[in-house]
Formats: sequence, C-alpha cells, structure tokens
Amino acid sequence: MALKMKDLVALSGESKSTILYYLKEGLLPEPQKPKPNVHLYDESCVERIRLIKYLQEHFGYAIAEIKHIFANNRFDFDGDFDTIIRSLEMIGSGKRTKRYDRATFLEKSGIDEATLDTYLKAGYLFTQGGSFGEQELETVKILQDAKRLGLDFSLIDAYVESARLLAQKENEIGA
Repeated sequence: MALKMKDLVALSGESKSTILYYLKEGLLPEPQKPKPNVHLYDESCVERIRLIKYLQEHFGYAIAEIKHIFANNRFDFDGDFDTIIRSLEMIGSGKRTKRYDRATFLEKSGIDEATLDTYLKAGYLFTQGGSFGEQELETVKILQDAKRLGLDFSLIDAYVESARLLAQKENEIGA
C-alpha cells in the first residue's frame, strides 16, 4: 500500500520538512509519481523513519552515520522493527548508548542545577532529546577537576567558540 505525504506524516509522527530532508539525504526511497503533484511513499518509510529517530535518540548517531549504516547493512523494513534494533545494538556496540534524564544526570554527575545550567549555557554540555549521555558525564568530571585545580577556563571557552563556528560552517555548507 502506498502512502501520501499526509499519511506518512501522521503515521511516523515526523513533520513534512523532516521527511523531505530524509528524502534529500537518501535515507528514504524516492516516492512513486503516478501523476504530476502526486507522490506515493512506500509503507516501509514509516519503519525507516522510526529507525532514524531511534538511532538519533538512543545511539546519538548523526545523519551521516545513519546513511553509512543504511548503505552498509541490509534491513528488512517490512519486518520486525525490534529485530532491526537488536541488530543495530550489536553493530553499534562501540557507541555510547546510556542516556540520563536531567534529575539522574544531576545525581550521577554530583553537580547542582545552577552549575548544569551554566555548563549548558557556556556550550560545555549538550542535551540530546532532552537527555544526557556518558560523554557529558565525562565532560562534567573534567570541568569539575579543572575547577578544583583553579584552572582558567579561557582555553575551554575558546575551544567551544571554535567548535560552534565550525559547526555553523558545516551546516551552511551542508545546506
């Protein structure tokens, strides 16, 4: 059964612009075009979108990494989604997958709300889907060690600003 864009949006829970972006990036198969201005999408697109969202939220994969996974592995998108996830967990075992909500992250990191907000505002930490990962825990440990040692954060601030500018350039070039 083929789906119109509005059906794909409703079934996947993603916006039209996100779906079009996934199409542009080659993450979804091109739709059938039986007549002008009629695009029909394969039902497998719903599972593909679910998988893309899962990879981003649970594994922290970027679009380029997901493209690589799709290009180098064969998935039956008409099959069981859980089987695909189990396979990807084995493939991506090197990726950090543990995620923490804000309260758990504060408890695990040993910092308070104000410090967390300061680190987020400074660009030292990032959330992904509102959660924090192991990398953010390691970053807090480094920041807290630097703070205890009385180190100057100007080098860290310069690094963050450089990374921000680089990311901005990458986005401009990618767009």
